[in-house]
Amino acid sequence: MTASRPAIQADSLAPTDAAATDSDSATVPADEGAADAGDDRSPAPDAQTNSTAETPVLNEAGLPSGWSVRLGLYAQASNAQTLLARLQRGGYKAYIRPAADGSLSGVFVGPVLSKTEAQRLQQQLHTEFGEDGIVVDFVIDTPSD
Repeated sequence: MTASRPAIQADSLAPTDAAATDSDSATVPADEGAADAGDDRSPAPDAQTNSTAETPVLNEAGLPSGWSVRLGLYAQASNAQTLLARLQRGGYKAYIRPAADGSLSGVFVGPVLSKTEAQRLQQQLHTEFGEDGIVVDFVIDTPSD
């Protein structure tokens, strides 16, 4: 009898759809996919590494630079909270950050490590929510001394 192992699926920008995830997962025999010496089949695309992935850039503190998509600035915090809830229900990592002067609340999705990935996320959010966002640098909040 051949041992089985679950198939592994990589994370993506798209929010997770529980029904699709359950139906898309499969059990694969442990020896399936192992190449025989004379087998010239290449591994499945999901099993290959993504050689086009961008290398994260480190900032002056040695941390990776990040990017987010800002979807709006709201004078009424309740409007920001409403959009935040919609995004989170859609499976996105969304957050609210006050503007520098504290009078507006910005709604953001991210961060992601590459600007290209942030631009794809921006387009995806526009398609899904009809919101015209902008790609911005992700800034790590540091406590005031």
